[in-house]
Amino acid sequence: MRKEIEDLDKELDGDFSNLRKLLDMIPKNSQDLESTLKEMQLGTESGEDYYEKREEIQEYLQELADLVLDLNKMEESYSQFTDAKTKLESAAKKAQSSENFKKILDQMQSTKNNVTNITTDAHELQDLIDELKKDTGDCELQTTIAKRKKEFSTLSNKL
Repeated sequence: MRKEIEDLDKELDGDFSNLRKLLDMIPKNSQDLESTLKEMQLGTESGEDYYEKREEIQEYLQELADLVLDLNKMEESYSQFTDAKTKLESAAKKAQSSENFKKILDQMQSTKNNVTNITTDAHELQDLIDELKKDTGDCELQTTIAKRKKEFSTLSNKL
């Protein structure tokens, strides 16, 4: 059983590594989207570019804030499960009876299942952020910058 625990421990290391990469990537994507939305929000006054989309932009910002809360919960769970894994590794080194090994193996499998679930949730969260980004349509920062460059160029030509 010790070999099974070692194998499962290695699998968990890989699972934790993959989850960590995903959890590290999501904040950058959400921050970029938040910056874009806040920039758009500046243009929601009467007569501005995004006046007609002001309510939609506010909804996007709220949805993004909710997604960030979900990400924070995932981070907390990640920390709890890494702590649990460390404790299980320590317990496995001290275990003597096959009953203890079986208990540790079951707990490690449960931790693996939980990490798999969080990874699935994190992928879904990233998909939601991507969908939200897509839903902003022509409201992306690059589009806004391109509009401003064109306006500036037109104005410069007139002067």
